Amino acid sequence: MLTQEELKRILKYDPITGQFRWKVKLSNRVHVGDVASCKNKGGYIVIRINYKLYRANRLAWLYMMGEWPKEHIDHINGTAYDDRWCNLRQVSRSQNLQNSKKKYCKNGYKGTYKVGDKWYSRIMADRVDICLGTYNTEEEAYAAYCEASKKYHGEFGRIN
Repeated sequence: MLTQEELKRILKYDPITGQFRWKVKLSNRVHVGDVASCKNKGGYIVIRINYKLYRANRLAWLYMMGEWPKEHIDHINGTAYDDRWCNLRQVSRSQNLQNSKKKYCKNGYKGTYKVGDKWYSRIMADRVDICLGTYNTEEEAYAAYCEASKKYHGEFGRIN
């Protein structure tokens, strides 16, 4: 398993920009000083070290804290490729999911769904689906979701 010592020997992490740069030449394609990264299909920055891919956010945690994260590393602003230290925090899986962007909502408002000619709002909290009510407009339904998100998820609640 990669250690902080080995990571710091190979890469330099800039906590202000979130970028990793190579400190050693590991292959013909790698040059000292080059940015060490590429994006995966999910938009996360990944870095290959000794034939293994690592997410840069987890490497940043190891680099700064001296140990592998015990749980998930969340991008506070929801941008998967923004690995600045001020944008990373260790969270539970549930907290990480609360801060996720809505991927499947056709209307663009997280927690709102069309039900006939009315708008339905719901939220998940502690694995329980909570009905927030039916509203005349999607804005009203979304307002209910935003209020509930603050109540149930606090700082981890993502509002579009």
